[in-house]
Amino acid sequence: MEQPGQSSQKTPCIDEVRRRFIVVSGLPGSGKTTLARQLAPALNLPLIDKDEILDRLFDSKGVGDAKWRRTLSRESDAILQREAASLNGAVLVSFWRLEHFLFSHTRYPAALK
Repeated sequence: MEQPGQSSQKTPCIDEVRRRFIVVSGLPGSGKTTLARQLAPALNLPLIDKDEILDRLFDSKGVGDAKWRRTLSRESDAILQREAASLNGAVLVSFWRLEHFLFSHTRYPAALK
């Protein structure tokens, strides 16, 4: 029998409801990927590295000029965000400018949930 103020629903374990994302950001060449490659297995989380996504896009679509590279960079942002939104946690690696990070999360709010 329920006591006043108690619910018969089982309270989920904190690990069942928590999504853990570790964001590793910094200037190019600052050691983001090196750090993230150590963090991901230590935390038992997958690693999603924007540079690796971008390299795959360059390999499949070509490097091109500066405008083309910016286009592929935005595409790699979208891929990273979709992959992250589909997971319960990950180590995310990229160099984000604050205004881009805030703008992209207004377009992809599921990545913040």
